[in-house]
Amino acid sequence: MNYKFPKNFLWGVGGSAFQMEGAMLEDGKTLNTREASFFSVEGPREKFIDPRSPAVCADFYHRYPEDLKLMGELGPKVFRYSIAWARIIPSKDAEPNQKAIDYYNDVIDHMIANGMTPFMDLFHADLPMWVVEAGGIVCPDFVEWYARYAEVCFRAFGDRVKYWSTVNEPMLMVFSPYSTARSIPFEKDQKKAFRAAQNMVLAHFESARRLRKLWPDGKIGAVHNFCEVYALTHEPEQVAAAERRVAMYLTMLEPMAKGCYPRELLEWPATREYITDELIGELEENHEPMDFIGINFYCPKYAYFAPDALFGNRERKDVDIPRDGYGFANYPSGLFDALLRLDERFDGIPLFVTENGYTQTRSDVTSSELEPFRHDVARISYMREHIRACARAIKAGVNLQGYFYWSFMDSWEVTRGFTVPMGLVGVNFDTLERQPRDSFYYYQQVIRENTVD
Repeated sequence: MNYKFPKNFLWGVGGSAFQMEGAMLEDGKTLNTREASFFSVEGPREKFIDPRSPAVCADFYHRYPEDLKLMGELGPKVFRYSIAWARIIPSKDAEPNQKAIDYYNDVIDHMIANGMTPFMDLFHADLPMWVVEAGGIVCPDFVEWYARYAEVCFRAFGDRVKYWSTVNEPMLMVFSPYSTARSIPFEKDQKKAFRAAQNMVLAHFESARRLRKLWPDGKIGAVHNFCEVYALTHEPEQVAAAERRVAMYLTMLEPMAKGCYPRELLEWPATREYITDELIGELEENHEPMDFIGINFYCPKYAYFAPDALFGNRERKDVDIPRDGYGFANYPSGLFDALLRLDERFDGIPLFVTENGYTQTRSDVTSSELEPFRHDVARISYMREHIRACARAIKAGVNLQGYFYWSFMDSWEVTRGFTVPMGLVGVNFDTLERQPRDSFYYYQQVIRENTVD
């Protein structure tokens, strides 16, 4: 039985500046932390599987007119894309870069001309290196640096952009550099990690206030990575551990949405140690409501009780379930469960599935051949089942307003580079040829008919 989606449901696709644009140092742009880590020759650095540089990526910076025309043929109502902070504000004391503003103005105009509503992320994993060098996200000045950048974007683009996300996957943006030492500045300091998380939340609040002052009709939220988490037994401590892992994914979402930290973390001694009364008071004093929540959902997680871990649990990875090239477990019912949980926990706030996608893997990490990935039956199956999960959630009463496939085209996937084709459109990173895959035409039909089979 086919399911017809609501008339105003927003079908979309996603992409981000640092993964697609290239033009790494063109027209005044400076390095972000991801690029700097790739080019680092001394000290800690992330482990990159692909030796190829992100300097060009898919070259969207120069090819966006033709790429957005192709996107228009796909037919999405929304393109979720990010703005490169290091392109707009190249250094701490720099004036806004007019060349960057002109570029994004033209990109936004092309989105609209090709029938798409812009949904813009202000910060998508590409923290400017100048922010790190000036003290990083833990610095007390971070909130003002960020809010200033956000206001520049609101003034330049807010007449056409009505959906804004302050940050993509903020948990990764603060715990990876400060808690697990997996990215610049490669530190393991839980106090700093929670302070950085708080600063990012405060920056979100201040940005929301500035948008509403400038453009009262604008909508602002944030995009969070979220996984439904399952315990593999019914033992109380195992169930509690799984719920704490859910709460871990809410460490920054609940403060943004409700102005408070998750109860599960306040009741767990290891995390309560770092969630001080000072942080709790700052949230209560500065809270600014969100208009929507974006969730990036790829897979569920399975957790077990681990009293020595910060959040009192660890991920169980030995569950026998089909996985994609990234190792993400393919369990579409996890998306249904996640949507129901978030809808209930956050009182029916509008939800968007801002990322959901299937990754393939190149056995030859230096290859860019397109043809082996053209007939992507597994991706179509993945999309169909997750869109069905969205349909079930809407029928169950969830206030789900959109689904955005990630990603429109192959792009640079941080440590895995160009080795994990993920797009509806394949990109040969040697020739920059584009090739729509079978999944492109499947999703085109879903959008056109507003229906999932």
